[in-house]
Amino acid sequence: MAEETKEINAEMIYYRLDAIEKQLKDMAEDKEIQQKHGFQIHEIKETQEKQNQEIEKQNQEIEKLKSRMDVVEQAPMKSSAEKWKTISDIVFKSVITVGVTFVLAKFGLKI
Repeated sequence: MAEETKEINAEMIYYRLDAIEKQLKDMAEDKEIQQKHGFQIHEIKETQEKQNQEIEKQNQEIEKLKSRMDVVEQAPMKSSAEKWKTISDIVFKSVITVGVTFVLAKFGLKI
């Protein structure tokens, strides 16, 4: 009976050792997987940071283009405004000249 107990104890010990070895292998595999995922996550973060920087550069370029577009869009309006300013200046000066001429004619000055 003592030998049976020793055999059963030995079998239990071997069984437990096998289970421990399996757990250690599983843990080693899990560690390798986690390391691979960690490297992948790090690469993804680097890629994301580069993409964010590129997006920021593109946004700045878009803002520059928008400001240039505003200048280009306002050019026809500006020339039209200059034309009307010239016309209004001529009309105003003509009215003033006619008014002054009328007043001077009333006073008897010949122009």
